Amino acid sequence: MRDRNNGTNISITIADYIDYLEKGDTEQSLYLFDFHMFEHPELYEDCEVPVYCHNLLETFPEELFNKYGFQQYIYLIIGRKESSVGLHIDSFCTQGWLAGIYGQKRLILIPPDQQEFVYDGEVDAFKPDLEKFPLYTNVTPVEFILTPGELLYIPSMWWHQAENLETTIALGINTVNEWNFEMVLHAANEVNPIIGNILGLLLEFPWLGKVVVASRLL
Repeated sequence: MRDRNNGTNISITIADYIDYLEKGDTEQSLYLFDFHMFEHPELYEDCEVPVYCHNLLETFPEELFNKYGFQQYIYLIIGRKESSVGLHIDSFCTQGWLAGIYGQKRLILIPPDQQEFVYDGEVDAFKPDLEKFPLYTNVTPVEFILTPGELLYIPSMWWHQAENLETTIALGINTVNEWNFEMVLHAANEVNPIIGNILGLLLEFPWLGKVVVASRLL
C-alpha cells in the first residue's frame, strides 16, 4: 500500500485499512493500488474477465512469468475520497480495463498524439498549473465518471489520471492482445532484450509458436 502524501510504501492489514477508510483520516492518503489478484487464488477465482478483454498473458506458463518478470496485471484498487493516481501511461504499452465495483471515480484520458504537452506526466490534469506547464493548454482531454457496474477501456499509450470522488473499489486489468502485441514486445525489449526477442522466446517455449500463429501476431 502506498501513502500518496509522501510517496512511501507501508504494510497494514485489511482490517486496519478499513478502519482508516471509515475514520476519514486526512493526515495520510493510503491507496491500495497494486494488490495483484493472481497472488491470491481465493480472490482471483471471483474475477470473471469479460470476453472482450482477451489477454494473451493468460496463456503464458508460470515459469515464463517467474523467469522473465512478466506479470498478470489484474489488480484490486481501493482508495478513500479525494485520493488519486497521477497522470501516467500503463507500462509496456499494455491496454487497460477499469471496472467500477463501489463508489465513483473521475478519470481524465489524453490521446497519445498529445504526449508532447503533458510533460512526462508531471502536470496535474485535474488542476494544471498553466504557468509551469503552458503547453498543456493544447490538450483536449476526455473526461469520464466511472460508477459501479461500468467498465472503462483505456487504449495503449493513452495518458490517464484518476481521482476518487468518494471511497471507491475498482478492478484493473492490463492486457496484451493481437492489436498491441508488437508494441509490447518493443517496449519490453527496452527493459530486457530477451523479453522482447520473440525468436528467443519461441526457442525456449515452443508452444508460443502456436499462440503466435493462431492469433496471427506475425
